[in-house]
Parts: sequence; C-alpha cells; structure tokens
Amino acid sequence: MLVDGQAGVPAPSGEPRGGFTGGDGSPVYGLTVSGRGLVPYVDPAFSAARAAGPVNVVVQAAKNAPRAKAASTESRRLLGDVDSNGRVNMADALLVLLYSVDPSTVMPNDGDIALGDVNADGRVDVTDAWLIASYGINPSDPRLPAGIGAPVGPVSVSRPTKIYWMDRGTDKIQRSNLDGSQVEDLVTGLGDPAVLALDLAGGRIYWTDWGTDKIQRSNLDGSQVEDLITGLGDPYGLALDVAGGKIYWTEWDTDKIRRSNLDGSQVEDL
Repeated sequence: MLVDGQAGVPAPSGEPRGGFTGGDGSPVYGLTVSGRGLVPYVDPAFSAARAAGPVNVVVQAAKNAPRAKAASTESRRLLGDVDSNGRVNMADALLVLLYSVDPSTVMPNDGDIALGDVNADGRVDVTDAWLIASYGINPSDPRLPAGIGAPVGPVSVSRPTKIYWMDRGTDKIQRSNLDGSQVEDLVTGLGDPAVLALDLAGGRIYWTDWGTDKIQRSNLDGSQVEDLITGLGDPYGLALDVAGGKIYWTEWDTDKIRRSNLDGSQVEDL
C-alpha cells in the first residue's frame, strides 16, 4: 500500500491469495501499516469486501502514543502479548512478523517485543509469528510450546551470551564471551567440521562433519557428544526447526536435501 493512496489502481501482480475467509466468503488478510516514527496500525481481519472502496487508516506518531502504566503492564504480561493489551491473538502475530522484517518497529501500548520469543530460542522471528498465529486459532493445539498466553515476570526468554564457531584448521568447536574473551575448546578431534547450529532453549549444539559423514550434537558446554546420523554423503548445510522438532541438511555426494527428528530418527529425503 502506498502512503499517498492510489485508491482504485490495481496491483500489477493481481490480488494476493488469502489463507482465511470471512463470514461472507471473501478472503481475509492481515494488514499492517508502519513507518519510521509511527506506531504500527494492525488489522488482523482485513476483508476484501471492506477494501472495495477507499479505506481510511489513522496511525499515531510514536512520540504521542500512550504508554501503559508500569504496574498494570507488569501484572498482565503474557508470553506472546507484544502489544500489551492483555490478549495473545493474530494482531500480536502480525506485529512479530513485522518486527522480523524491520527491527525498528515500535510496539503499541509500550509493548515488549521480547515477549514474542515464544519458542525461547533467543530470536523474535517468523517461527514465533507462526506459533502465535496458531495459538490465536487454537490455544489448545498440542504442537505449541508451553507458556504462550500465560503470565510471565521479567523477560525470561533465552539470550545468547556466547559466540560459538567451528575451526576447520584445528577440527574444533570453540566459544568465547561476546567480547572475544575466555576462548574455550568445547569439542575437539572432529573429522572436518562444516556447519553448526544452536538450540539455546534445548541447551544443544548440532553440527555436520564432512570428515566422518556424521551429524552430531552435544550440550552447549561440549559435553555428552552424540552421533545422531551416520553414513551420510558429505553433509554440509544445516538448519534447525526447534519448534517443529526437525533437523534439515544438505548432502553434496547425494545431491539431496534431507531431514530428521532432533534425535536423528526418521530420516527423510525431501
């Protein structure tokens, strides 16, 4: 949407596809209007029928936005309630999605974006937006992490306090403080370590090893090294979907993208 209007001018790519329908059967979209120095306007149920003619949207300057009282805010803080209105719903999901694109986004009602880290992985991103949206549709969905919509005290989401890296020259996994001090050797004697990924909430490091054709993991301090999957064909790229309980990786020798559960079971070719 252009800030100068352009009402009635069709978009070159046509009408976007909606994932939900309203009571009249027309598509329903999530609409956000944001910009520098503005409090985002959020409408989680913007129907095509409403957009048949010009629609007026009023936004607030961030400096003029009301701030929630500290006492009442603290008493009603809910995990996922980033706009501080006492509810966790689709509006929160849209704000988290917007923040993942533009971290300078100001939360309405003096809200706290840190409450959007519902899977406690130290990031507020698209996965959190999806989880909050799923909660808005079905709060009892068993796939959701515990705690969404529940009261919390001071922000208790996981925050990274270390830098982790692989050194292919010495075949080690190492870490240090964020300022580079106190370098530690966590895992040594690897074959040819390629890529690592962190599960901060679960307290694990996952990595691929070209030299041994394995995917392995350990605790964040390097203890309890486990072989999860062996006999691979030059495993390289690695990504975690902690909320979905999956590891994804690429293999150069087999030209495949594959996945498994976080414990290495149920390997699939994608």
